[in-house]
Amino acid sequence: MYQQGGCLLTKALESVDWKRYGLEHPGGRGVPKGPAALLIHLASTNVQFTSEAKEAVAENEEVHEEIRKALLEVGRGLKNHLKKSSQRKKAKEKFELVNIILPEIAKKSSEILARPEPDLAPVITQIMNAVFCEEILDWDKEHKIATCSIKIYNYTARARAYTILAKWPENEDTVMVNNHRGGRKETKGIWAWRLDTLNPGTCTTVEFGVSGLTKGDWVDIGAKKKNGKFQKCGRKSASGSKRKYPKCVPRSKARGMTASQIKSAVSRKRSKAQGVMGKPTNVSTFTKKYYGGMIET
Repeated sequence: MYQQGGCLLTKALESVDWKRYGLEHPGGRGVPKGPAALLIHLASTNVQFTSEAKEAVAENEEVHEEIRKALLEVGRGLKNHLKKSSQRKKAKEKFELVNIILPEIAKKSSEILARPEPDLAPVITQIMNAVFCEEILDWDKEHKIATCSIKIYNYTARARAYTILAKWPENEDTVMVNNHRGGRKETKGIWAWRLDTLNPGTCTTVEFGVSGLTKGDWVDIGAKKKNGKFQKCGRKSASGSKRKYPKCVPRSKARGMTASQIKSAVSRKRSKAQGVMGKPTNVSTFTKKYYGGMIET
């Protein structure tokens, strides 16, 4: 078993005052509470352990100091990230509040004075002085298309030009559709649109869809591929099907599995008694291996 308290990695982690970097760290001692996950990877051909069981990394002043310096650098990056996230959150709350209250005030005032509603864009521009980007993701059940709408607001005093980048699940089964603005492919899974001019107080929308995705898209890694693709999970009937008992995993996971991992998962699945009490017997897709306190899944 891993001895956390006696490990050099844990001691280096505990030597940093994480409170100053935005994490909960009562008393400045022990492991911070987060919410965060800290991963320390020590790579060497000669790692010094406290015992032959390799339950903890042994004390080494030089290694301790290098790990501590690396954690301090990570902490500075974390602090900047949390600060920017907090600023974006406050700006978004202000933006939503302004867009709710001002239109209501304008509407009531127009009704009372019997005048048309004024254009609020210049007013909001003076209040906000910022650019906002909102995205809405949805699922079109009828056409089985994942839709994305990106709306950009320019509430600044001058016209601006932008390049909008969107990350989408590009693979052999998916296609980008309803992309009326065109744009260009930057790299695999990244699409770009150039907005040459976005005037003050105006907004524009970038919309596209992705076909080939389904909710709960699982495949049978135990069946032979058809045209180089995994077959859908499930059989019409156990008795009338030539396919053996399926081992189903999400398509995204199946793509990243090696041939040996697939063989191992299918073998362990079919070695178990299935249909007991009318239910399948589940097995883990990956086996777990132990390497001196670390677990590989």
